[in-house]
Amino acid sequence: MLRKSRRGKGAYLVETAAAVAFAVPLTVYALCVGVEASQVWGISAGLQQAAREAARSLATTFAVDPGIVSNASDQATYGFQPVISSGTLTNVVGDPSQFSAVFNTTTPASVTVTVTYASGKFGLLPFPQFDPLFLGSNYPMQATATYTLE
Repeated sequence: MLRKSRRGKGAYLVETAAAVAFAVPLTVYALCVGVEASQVWGISAGLQQAAREAARSLATTFAVDPGIVSNASDQATYGFQPVISSGTLTNVVGDPSQFSAVFNTTTPASVTVTVTYASGKFGLLPFPQFDPLFLGSNYPMQATATYTLE
């Protein structure tokens, strides 16, 4: 009877070790995928917010100075730089060159702003750093927002 109980304990130990050897790498991989997916979501949400804020800023500036449509320097100064300077999106936007604006002056008049994540530039972190989702180096992320001109 003692022999059977020893064999049972040995088999239990081997099965537990095999299960742990299989489960731990899967758990670590799942955690890494979760971290990368949350980074994608965070950057995308930040880009969308930056695009909305810049589009609104350009639209309100247009009400005061319609010449902003053709003045890229004023677009950067009054539309993009305030978004960067606010400090709330420092990990997402770092330079006015990440923004582009297109004005539609026909009815209904609007401005469309596109913001691109500049991976590894302007003090921004390179994304992805560790790539369990196989997104590739310098995964492109953009957001666009349109705002009606006032």
